Amino acid sequence: MPGDDTHVIYVWIDALLNYITALNLAEGPETNVGVSICRSEEGLKGYWPASLHVMAKEISWFHAVIWPALLLALELPLPERVHAHGFWIREGRKMSKSLGNFVDLEVMKRFSDHYGLDGFRYYLLTEGPVGSQDANFSASRVHEVYNTDLANTLGNSLSRTTAMVNKYYSDGAIPSEISTAGKRITWERFDWPELTAGAAADVMRHVEDLELPKATMAAIGIVARVDLFISETEPFRMAKDDLKAEELGAVLYQCLEALRIACVLLEPFIPEKIIEVGESMDLGTGSLLERVEWGGLKPGDKVKKMNIFPRVSPLNDQGLPLVG
Repeated sequence: MPGDDTHVIYVWIDALLNYITALNLAEGPETNVGVSICRSEEGLKGYWPASLHVMAKEISWFHAVIWPALLLALELPLPERVHAHGFWIREGRKMSKSLGNFVDLEVMKRFSDHYGLDGFRYYLLTEGPVGSQDANFSASRVHEVYNTDLANTLGNSLSRTTAMVNKYYSDGAIPSEISTAGKRITWERFDWPELTAGAAADVMRHVEDLELPKATMAAIGIVARVDLFISETEPFRMAKDDLKAEELGAVLYQCLEALRIACVLLEPFIPEKIIEVGESMDLGTGSLLERVEWGGLKPGDKVKKMNIFPRVSPLNDQGLPLVG
């Protein structure tokens, strides 16, 4: 009521309504009470209700209480899930203007230019505060994650495997894992269809739970397993023995196919680099479940040598080259 200071209207109400007014859900025929809510299929399709609504933890109350109340009053569907994440902090302290410890856009661009958009994106997604804990931004950690997961593991494994295929097979033709007897050639402890299917299930479950570090760990785990497989089977030695030609082909096919599946699983994290991989070998088509099925690569198809994550020098916390 006018003059009653016990009633408070938050500006957040107007801000929250932007979620639906921006989608033209408030556009509709005029009525005697103003503008009605449009519930047309066109207005709602693909945008509302949100299957997942993500925001920072300090505004979770408005999104978990006030916003659902507004939607219920308007007879509109609620988000299926509300997720509140932590903050980026720096040097163990919350970023603030008074401390001058922001990672500003200029600094972020330096990191992005240096490590590549996907390299920096991978760090932000896997080390960031999507979970409940705050995340500390650190230049040394950016470099460590880039080197460990991307340059030394994924990039190196793709490079060495595709190099061997191009060295041992004309025009980089993909060999077969099937023997002349018509059976898959296998190795103990390396049941690749089972290993990759298990990793794919783990990635999907972790993404659904917004546990992004665990999701990438499961995908990168496939690549680490490929490296172990190469170390144990030594295809470079097999290549010197004509009697091991079928085994060599099976090893390299299984390495390539496992790497293909790992790349498909990593596509949401490093999409531009996976496009590059797709230009060098067939990553498959269809749904995600179809693309991660074992056997996507066809023997005889071509694969090109790759170098998608070159090694780079470290930067300081301002995104500038280290001196001395």
